[in-house]
Order: sequence, then structure tokens, then C-alpha cells
Amino acid sequence: MNLKEYIAGSKRGTAKRLAESLGISQSYLSQMAAGQSPISQERCFVIEQVTSGMVMRWDLKPSNWHKLWPELAGAPGSPPIPLTAGEAVRGEPGQRAPAKEAA
Repeated sequence: MNLKEYIAGSKRGTAKRLAESLGISQSYLSQMAAGQSPISQERCFVIEQVTSGMVMRWDLKPSNWHKLWPELAGAPGSPPIPLTAGEAVRGEPGQRAPAKEAA
């Protein structure tokens, strides 16, 4: 689940509490959820903890989570690792998947 979905589907006041946990304004949290402001590696960890794992670090950094947190590769529920040019597809959870082509 991404951050925007989590906030939209949560009870009133959740965004305020999450922003307070991160030490940021609700406005900045909204910008992060909309992809308008980057989410630091440290904040990804806090978001995962505060949301009780409903928003995972790999959801917040889908293109490079495996490089930032290699210990998550192969963890239960982990997404496929994005392929770089020339890598083979293994098709197992936590393994590499084809990179999306630019349009």
C-alpha cells in the first residue's frame, strides 16, 4: 500500500499523528504522499513503523528499495527486485523482475 492510499483509507486524525511522528507538517506529508516531495530513507523507516507495516519501505522507494535495504530482499511479501539492463528474470518473490521500459 502506498502512503497516499494509507492516508486516504485511515481514520480522521491519522495524517496529523503521522506528520507529528515524522516531525513535519501535514502539508509536507501530503506532498510526500502525492510524490511532490522526496521521502528520506530515515522517514521511510519511521513510516513503516508508525503504520505497523501497512506502508512498507519498498512501497515508498519502489525503484531502489533493494539497494537501500538489502536485508529486505526475499522477505515475506517483498516485491520483485527491478532488473537493470541485461539481467535475467528468476520469477520468485524477492527476486529480480523486468524493469519497466520508458515510454
